[in-house]
Amino acid sequence: MFAVENLQSTMEVREVNSSLTSFYVRFVGSYFFNKDFDLSLKRIFLKADKTKNLIISYITEVNLFITQPTDKYTLHWFEYLHSLSSLTGLPLDKITFLISNIHAKESYYKWCVANNLKPSINIIEQPNFYWISRVIELGYNSLPDVEPVKHFSCFVGRPRLQKNNIVKWYINKIVSTEQHHKMICTFLYKNITDMDNWFVLNKDKISSLPGKIEDSTKDHENAFLNGDPIKFNSAALSALVDFIVDFVEEEDFSSIEQYNNFKYKNPWWSEDTISEKTFKSILLKKPFIRLGRHHSLKKLKDWGFQTFNNVLFDESYDDIENLTERTNFILDQVEKKIILDFDDFKKQVFSKEVTDIVEHNYNLAYEIFNNRKDIVNV
Repeated sequence: MFAVENLQSTMEVREVNSSLTSFYVRFVGSYFFNKDFDLSLKRIFLKADKTKNLIISYITEVNLFITQPTDKYTLHWFEYLHSLSSLTGLPLDKITFLISNIHAKESYYKWCVANNLKPSINIIEQPNFYWISRVIELGYNSLPDVEPVKHFSCFVGRPRLQKNNIVKWYINKIVSTEQHHKMICTFLYKNITDMDNWFVLNKDKISSLPGKIEDSTKDHENAFLNGDPIKFNSAALSALVDFIVDFVEEEDFSSIEQYNNFKYKNPWWSEDTISEKTFKSILLKKPFIRLGRHHSLKKLKDWGFQTFNNVLFDESYDDIENLTERTNFILDQVEKKIILDFDDFKKQVFSKEVTDIVEHNYNLAYEIFNNRKDIVNV
């Protein structure tokens, strides 16, 4: 994944008094490295006890690549860590890399095979505990007494390729119809820049769309982290079902063509995560239909969560690899549900089968939160 914001990572370093681990390095922020960052990490690798583990936590972001995508050389974590190991003498098998990308192990193995290298770094994918704990700790799990009055909530964040498609759909299919009052939505699209011509032509319509509900002070920055959980929870619970627009691998490219070009050059690369957007719904005991990467629902179910296939929705969309086709399949289901009489839809949502699923997911999330054991001895 590549982010369009020009954000530098910050680095927190803890020297660990342990027989197994020498340093625990945690990154905050995300996207781009600078020379100071590079020198600091090299010094840590040089100082580290070569017989102990060095733990790197990059859990907030899925990024395997850590610079902007261009046609030129682009740095990624695997190559970077291998080069640091070679430069400093710290064995690769003493490096533990924590990341939220649920395809990181697979990608690392493929990259090593492609480069005739032995996969040696211990890669641990850990998005579920991280995002569950963040949602709980920041208060996005209270259940205020709110009576639902709308069919769907759809909280769309900063401009991204897949989110742009939802804005187009909302303008073209919802906002000018009688279904408009059946959704509570937010769109962080007040300043239209660097988008295709449709956004320019529809700038006035887009600017009139509701803004975010989580953060009243800034328009695009850190709505989740700095938001008002009570306000969000009340808004979310005013609708029966969440239409979640979560992470997809293609999201930070300007077009599918750019994505396909980059993927062709880096066939080992795969990125996906199940983020706070999904776990907010789970911790608010809400059913959802979710636009994410294909097979992300499968991953959610591998963790033990249940979804709503043939209960509320046809979730065969999870098997559709093409983003446009997957999006259209999901939008078609939303359109079919939103035309239903509210009371009829409410009966579906509050059926015993759906209630059992949301209760199971809520309890499992807290089980993961409460029973998580340290993944590494630090």
